[in-house]
Amino acid sequence: MRTTLDDQSLPAPYIQRMSVDNLVVNLVDQYKVEQLEAVKRYTDHYSAYDVDEDRSVTLDILRLDGVSTGFAAQFTSRARAIAQIRHPNIVRIFTVGRTQSERPYVAQVDIDGYPLSQRLEQLASRRTPVNPIYALKMVRQLTDALLLATRLDLLHYDLRPQNVFLKNVALPTDDVLVLTDLFVPYERRNWDTEATDKELLDYLSPEQRAGKEINAGSHVYTLGVLAFHLLTSTLPPQPTANHEVLLRRITTVGTPLERLRGGLSAETYELVDRSLRKDSHQRYDSIEEFSTALEQALLAEELLVGSPGLTAATPARRSWGVMAILILVVLGIVASVIGAQLLNLARMLPLTAFAAMMSGDGRRRPNQPLRTGPMKPAWVVGMLESVVEA
Repeated sequence: MRTTLDDQSLPAPYIQRMSVDNLVVNLVDQYKVEQLEAVKRYTDHYSAYDVDEDRSVTLDILRLDGVSTGFAAQFTSRARAIAQIRHPNIVRIFTVGRTQSERPYVAQVDIDGYPLSQRLEQLASRRTPVNPIYALKMVRQLTDALLLATRLDLLHYDLRPQNVFLKNVALPTDDVLVLTDLFVPYERRNWDTEATDKELLDYLSPEQRAGKEINAGSHVYTLGVLAFHLLTSTLPPQPTANHEVLLRRITTVGTPLERLRGGLSAETYELVDRSLRKDSHQRYDSIEEFSTALEQALLAEELLVGSPGLTAATPARRSWGVMAILILVVLGIVASVIGAQLLNLARMLPLTAFAAMMSGDGRRRPNQPLRTGPMKPAWVVGMLESVVEA
């Protein structure tokens, strides 16, 4: 994981501290520190060499300035739990320990690859859209990693493309995603007001951005952002509110993904749209449920490719909602017309004639006097006027 930073890009105090550290501590346990590769939010990331096992590794050494003892303890405990995991989409941890200056560190596999953020930039520069099957399979790999992590009660608190790596492979279709930085503990903070990294904000769920507790539904949101980003080469405009979902159900306005990328299956549109809901309770309840919907979307996309006669999703799937609205509008117009006619009739006819007409009996009883002249009872007129106005 080598994202090299020049010393000129680092603050002067940091360069000075690095020089002292390199003079005093060049060997961390059996790991020979070689070069600073990146300065992350919480750790210094080094390339190193395992002299015992004769292999290249990377070291993430926690910075203690501004970090509580509880945070450092969680860093170590989470890293030890992850060290027990063997999964092709989660970076393998070899050792969890402390430096001579009591800084917790993690030694892990040196991934021969590059960040997913770089791959997204490559795809955005292409003129042709990304194959939806390729995009969904990429999302599936990250889903598999998060599925295992959440089963072990490990949530990823810094989930974004910069912390997901792609291994260098011969063919792009063989791309393998590897999730990193799962050992970073939770830190409560309002990212909307404190974060300066736009990529971080774009991938954080609304609840995490607001400094609230996150859950598996928060990961579902990030997976939805990644799927949208892969399929459109752009980021979704904003989380989908409940009233926007209701509006789309009664109109022909498509989801943001439909408007930017046509020709996909209805299952794919539903997968992404539901994952990007602002309210976490409106998203998929778990990574498992998201994974099931993802498999259905993949199958639907494969069927579209294998059967050219099939048509992709269109706004016709919302035609029932549109038809219901049209029927209500027509009925409202008819009721208004009928009410207006009855009101005019009440103003013109005598009360007895109008009452007889409304009761269906137009005959005059024997010895019943025939009243002539317009009669406008206030209660009849008022009732009809309220009907028309409604």
